[in-house]
Amino acid sequence: KEETNMLKIQLLCAAGVSTSLLMAKMKEQAALNGEEIEISACPVTEIEEYIANADVALIAPQVAYLKAKSRKIADTHGVPVEVISMKDYAHCNGAAVLDLAHSLTGK
Repeated sequence: KEETNMLKIQLLCAAGVSTSLLMAKMKEQAALNGEEIEISACPVTEIEEYIANADVALIAPQVAYLKAKSRKIADTHGVPVEVISMKDYAHCNGAAVLDLAHSLTGK
């Protein structure tokens, strides 16, 4: 994996659709912070196809039950995995979710 300062976040959700609003809020927050980030969303069932390019994977609360399975796959790529809090997800709190990504990666 190439080292870059740009944080690459993979959001994992049920169908890859419900996180689009949260993604927009996270991008807004990153712009306010003056940082470059790359965020993409995919269904958690497709984690193997996308995880290698990510610095961190964040799981939507509605698929939190797949965290152990996702972590097992992500661990092979050295990518930390965490579930987004229900509150931050429901309120589309881009700042809090971005902070979570930073805390997991140290970037």
